[in-house]
Amino acid sequence: MKKRILTYFSMVFLACLASAPLFAQSNLNMPNTAVTQIVGNAGNNPVNFYDNGGPAGAYSNNFSANGRVTFVPATAGNRIRARFTSFNTESNFDALYIDNGGTNSTADLCAAPRIPQGTCNSAASLTYGPTVNFPDDGFTGAGGGLLTVPPAPAVQGVFSTSGDGALTFSFRSDASVTGTGWAAVITQEPNPCRLVPPLNVSIPVGPNCGPASNVTVNTPTFASAACANGATLSYRVDCGAAVVVGVIPTAGTVVIPGPLAPGLHSIHWTATSGTCMVSDGTSYINVLDSEDPVIACPADLFFNLDAGECNQVVNYTIPTFTDNCPIFTLPVLYTQNPPSLNPAQAIDPANSLSCSAPPNSYARVFGGPGQIAFNMTGLQVGVRATGGAYTYNIYNLTAGTTPVAANMVLIGGPFTINTVGTAQYVPVTFPTPVSIAAGSRYVVEIITPNSYTMGQIAAADLPGTPSYLKSVPCGLAAYQTFASIGFPQFSLAFNVVGLAAGPPPPATLCSGLAPGSVFPVGVSEVCYCATDAAGNTDECCFNITVLEYPNPTQQLVCNDNVQISLDQQCVAAIGADDILEGGQYGCYDTRYTVMIITPMGGIISPAVLNKPTSATARTR
Repeated sequence: MKKRILTYFSMVFLACLASAPLFAQSNLNMPNTAVTQIVGNAGNNPVNFYDNGGPAGAYSNNFSANGRVTFVPATAGNRIRARFTSFNTESNFDALYIDNGGTNSTADLCAAPRIPQGTCNSAASLTYGPTVNFPDDGFTGAGGGLLTVPPAPAVQGVFSTSGDGALTFSFRSDASVTGTGWAAVITQEPNPCRLVPPLNVSIPVGPNCGPASNVTVNTPTFASAACANGATLSYRVDCGAAVVVGVIPTAGTVVIPGPLAPGLHSIHWTATSGTCMVSDGTSYINVLDSEDPVIACPADLFFNLDAGECNQVVNYTIPTFTDNCPIFTLPVLYTQNPPSLNPAQAIDPANSLSCSAPPNSYARVFGGPGQIAFNMTGLQVGVRATGGAYTYNIYNLTAGTTPVAANMVLIGGPFTINTVGTAQYVPVTFPTPVSIAAGSRYVVEIITPNSYTMGQIAAADLPGTPSYLKSVPCGLAAYQTFASIGFPQFSLAFNVVGLAAGPPPPATLCSGLAPGSVFPVGVSEVCYCATDAAGNTDECCFNITVLEYPNPTQQLVCNDNVQISLDQQCVAAIGADDILEGGQYGCYDTRYTVMIITPMGGIISPAVLNKPTSATARTR
């Protein structure tokens, strides 16, 4: 009886378990490295998020900014909410920072904005606390602005308005005094006003494979109609300056102004209400070279064989191809080295104009109306002493002939490359070539992390090619010429190297026989292919026709005494050309058969002898 009762209660207990919802809740302490945590459906598997001391301990001192955790919703279109049930850090010294979005996500390509003060992203008013050693846009102290009563804990906390729905947390603590830290429940929930970026678009490159001009794109929509009405829509091209479109609802399209260089460009859309972000997201414009190269295909070739010939050696010209984008194959070098434009001009081993407090920035201006288009692949940098990690920037100079910051647009770099050498020119190859437009002026900037390392020449600059130095520690906030600061006897030592457009390159043999091959009688197809830098292709095929000798004679005249020499293997093959006399015959190899009749009346065909013998050869 007791056993039955126990079994009954066990069954009831198991039945209760089977009918109750399952909660898969996990814990995460603040990591000291970058971590991404996927959060499932709200209420089913939330994450309990604590400081690095966990639910019971205090956080540690000297917690690094390298610690970072991004919570991402498992369901596309949802957003993360963090509800804080406790918060306590050393007031005005230790702070928790919350970024609106994932720092490496597509939606937050231009860096996630910090959660602002006020009521932008919360059910309660958020307030920052100033900190002594760290940025002031974090939450600090007892409550940290993350806890208010009312409202009740169920609606406290912050939520994401980012297009990816993510929240990113980082924490900083100083060397002394800690607090009990925080406890928060992280869940995902529907995002009622998520920005939906327009579809990505592709457009062709401009003339000569240059930048594209203006492009019209659709404006974003939102997950709920009219939810963002009254907010301001803006966009940033490649994370540049914000451009305001207007107040939502806006027109259905907007013109993104050029120039847009060939390649992929991000358009980061943001809807804001006052200082608060309603939502954001990113679309792309791909400026593509979609034009195929063009092979200069040769005409078909015809060859008539002479008497007795069976094939033709053909040395045709390999076709070349052209493309709408310049094909950079021709090496170029530009130097301004005095006194004679010698790219290997000796470097002064004893002197280097420099501020004693690094960093030092050096520059020269190259190009002008006569500049040809080329891809700058790197530099040959004069180094006086071991230089370390130099930084290289290439700018387009939009106006004037001097490196004025307002007229300098970055087109290459920054490239940080270890540059080691002693009184020599060190080759520096950029990880990505820099495109220099025809007729443009450009600035090459070299930033040295140490003083007195940049290679220089003990000679005055040539007219119109000054060397420049900029050094904030020495009071040179803008570039000044060497001569203007009292050192006309020195000049910079470096050269620009790259590739310019060369002659049309040859196409590649796809099928058929190469020039100089033996072509048989008949029609042989030869095909060449070309592929440009964007992967566009062209194919060209032509025929090479070899015609037999026409109307060969039907009368055979044979030599009645043929002397044959055996080779080293004591073998000799007898062909029709060994037997027949006279001319006007067709192909000896295919039109005629040679048979050997032995003294005993046997027939050898093909006519191959393998020992000295006397026999009769017959051709037919």
